Amino acid sequence: MGRIGLACGLVAAVLAGGCGTRRLAGEDGGAGTTGAGGGGNAVTGGSGATGRGGGAGGKAGSGAAGGTGGAAAGAGGSIGGAAGSGGGGAPGSGGTAAGTSGAGGSGAGGTGGSSSGQRRLPLPCTAALPTGFCLVSDPGDYIGGGRNASASGTPSVRLSSTGSNIIAFDITDSAGGSEWTAEFVPGAGAILAPGLFDPAQRYPFQVGSAAGLSIYGNGRGCNMLTGKFAIEELARDPLAGITRVSVTFEQHCEGGSAALRGVINYQATGTPDRTPVPAKVVNLSGKIFRVAYDPTANIAYGLDATNRRLAKLDLATGAATYANVVQVPDDACVDAKRGRLFVVNKGSTLITEYATSDLKAVRDISWAGMDWGPTETHFKITCAADKLYVVDGAWAPALFTVEGLDTAAPVVTDRSATVSGVGGLALTAAGTDLYYWYQYGWSAGSLSTSVLRLQTSDLAMIDQSSTNVPSFGRDPLDAPILLDETRGLVFVKNKVFDLLNLARVTYTLPSSFDTFDGAGENAYALDVQRGRLATKNYVYDLARYDIVAPTLQPAADQLFFDASGLLWFLSVPDGALEAQAFNP
Repeated sequence: MGRIGLACGLVAAVLAGGCGTRRLAGEDGGAGTTGAGGGGNAVTGGSGATGRGGGAGGKAGSGAAGGTGGAAAGAGGSIGGAAGSGGGGAPGSGGTAAGTSGAGGSGAGGTGGSSSGQRRLPLPCTAALPTGFCLVSDPGDYIGGGRNASASGTPSVRLSSTGSNIIAFDITDSAGGSEWTAEFVPGAGAILAPGLFDPAQRYPFQVGSAAGLSIYGNGRGCNMLTGKFAIEELARDPLAGITRVSVTFEQHCEGGSAALRGVINYQATGTPDRTPVPAKVVNLSGKIFRVAYDPTANIAYGLDATNRRLAKLDLATGAATYANVVQVPDDACVDAKRGRLFVVNKGSTLITEYATSDLKAVRDISWAGMDWGPTETHFKITCAADKLYVVDGAWAPALFTVEGLDTAAPVVTDRSATVSGVGGLALTAAGTDLYYWYQYGWSAGSLSTSVLRLQTSDLAMIDQSSTNVPSFGRDPLDAPILLDETRGLVFVKNKVFDLLNLARVTYTLPSSFDTFDGAGENAYALDVQRGRLATKNYVYDLARYDIVAPTLQPAADQLFFDASGLLWFLSVPDGALEAQAFNP
């Protein structure tokens, strides 16, 4: 297969349009400990470290109610048992106030902690379950006109728009002859997940990091609004989309004090979901946009192109070491045997070799790869036992090899006459076989793709999938290729191929498929030892492809499993690596 060098406009296939952190509000501080509380128990309240709303107080006993847990940095928490606020518990039915205050637990970050069963915003009214809504309109509220409304059943609540960054409802009170639209979006760089979103401004005109909110109907809408909302329940399915959601909200028009408050349930249970909390967090300095992971040492090496820095991140302890560099890093791979980090640089014809011990530059290796453009680089590098594989940013990305790494003058060979159009690339453990998915074009070009297997000795092709696999396309461009030699599987985007017979597709991840954007579910990380596959949305068990859990960070810029089975998410907006743990 010769290298293709056509310009963007001279394509023979379909033209594609554009191609292609969160710190959740209300992260959970946990249930904590139990203290004496009259006839009941005072339970420690979870609380967001910087937010409002502590966790729930104690449950009611036979006499008095237990005291609510205090908020760590804001107003008192909602309760899971009888009513109470801060300090000691309020009386239960027929009892006296005798409970002591539960201590506010420290949260992972956000604006109001919540354990399972505890609400992030107080209920302004009671909406029907599983599907229904209720609205409470203050005197002077323009949208509701000072009148309350409610309705129940499937016709009353319809999901009109769903995604990781928007939930919209059409709600109808047939008896009252009224209809409203309710729209909820997270702040910039965040996603919609169980949590509190405060403050919120009018969608789609919110500014800064504010979330977006807009309730309008019956010919009435706010020009300017403030408010807040809480996603109390949220469940998704790869094919069906949102299957369960409950939202509580408060909206003020034109800066007024009068509010429209309400609850919208869609197949809800009435029990708030726990806010996802990372098992570990490594906070990052600068703007690290990519990491290269070394499983032998459980170390991640971060690349910061903005500040020309490298980072050495100990995932076990969270310790971080930074080093300034001359070149602008773009991609990296770890050669654990040699104790080296090889970095291919942006806007440069140099590959820099660094010592992993202290991140000091050892030498530069010249190569002649083609860059995509002066302000955009798409280089990739992969370390093998005896060589490097480097892919450039040409329209049909070409393969280069770097051999003789133990000599004073490594040899760089342009393999583009044999291999071009390299998207993701992976090697077998023995280094004898190379797999890649075919890519032609970036912002446009051919939307079709296939998977190829070459022998590394001479790069001769051994096997290739069909070039017309149904619901399988070039995009997304950042999708890797993952090998499971134990199970004999190759994971590419939404497809699972037979490792030794690429013509055979063994499974397709369930999701929608768009001709231009590709599949909704694409493989990004693999844990061969524990049999788990991660997309940006879900973690799957490879035994039956059952969903183990939703991912902690659907908007992650990069994700990978470490040697212990933790799934790590790199979030550039958050400046952090966050880990998600799973039950054995």
